[in-house]
Amino acid sequence: MKTRLPYIFILGVLLALWAFIPGNLWMLPCPLYQWTGWQCPFCGGQRMIQALMHGEVATAFKYNPLLMCALPLITLGIFRLLFPQMAERYPRATGKSLFTDKALFLYLIVSFLWGIVRNIEKFV
Repeated sequence: MKTRLPYIFILGVLLALWAFIPGNLWMLPCPLYQWTGWQCPFCGGQRMIQALMHGEVATAFKYNPLLMCALPLITLGIFRLLFPQMAERYPRATGKSLFTDKALFLYLIVSFLWGIVRNIEKFV
């Protein structure tokens, strides 16, 4: 139970931010974007989460399409972190093959390529 407390705390903070504070007051700026003007692969992620919390799926997709498409995978990864006993007992149902070293390396490559694609207009 102790290992779950940080996750529960983070969830509580997110819910409090969603409920009481407008989105643009609590969002952290992206250092890469501030320094270079280029969007990193995760730029728009905070706005995407805020839009999803308010049920605006189309708006969330506009903020960061790759991250939006990766949400089921991220959710499964968080589930595996929160419930490691279940992940070990049912490895196939909890997507053990989706979190191998090769798969994580592939996700890193896809994120890197997305960072290039979303900034391509700045290079041309």
